[in-house]
Amino acid sequence: MKKLIIVVLTLIVGSTQVVFAQSLAERRALKEYQESVLPDLQNQINSAAGFEVPLNIEWTEIAQPGEEENYSSEAYFTNVYFTPIVKALSSITSDSLGQEALKANLKGINIGYDPETAPSSAYEDGVDFKDGQLSLNFKPFSNASDIDDRAQAIVNLLESKL
Repeated sequence: MKKLIIVVLTLIVGSTQVVFAQSLAERRALKEYQESVLPDLQNQINSAAGFEVPLNIEWTEIAQPGEEENYSSEAYFTNVYFTPIVKALSSITSDSLGQEALKANLKGINIGYDPETAPSSAYEDGVDFKDGQLSLNFKPFSNASDIDDRAQAIVNLLESKL
């Protein structure tokens, strides 16, 4: 089954984005993940932070075309994005100073994937914190066992910015 891939050249900041027209199977797999897995992950993130943290997930960036059978695998989204976030926030909030600093400064978490800039293993290059927004740019379904390395990159960045 051929996938329709549309390349949109974005003149703002001169970047290239790949956007795809999701198939019915891809939309179903994403909906299943969003309804059955994501709510628990959101609760874990909120619990680790000590407050409700808004998530902005760029599903059309992180859900790669033709990989819908993998979306529900922990190795696809969960271990690449969400488990490292939970571990990092738990580490930051392990004392009252971290709890207060996180609550005062973290306004939301953005999750996306830019194939041109996402690191393959130098995860500190895939995290950013600006204007209260923690942004992650990791390749989905890649080096899923590197949970601790991703979490440490998030911790290092937050500790330097909070």
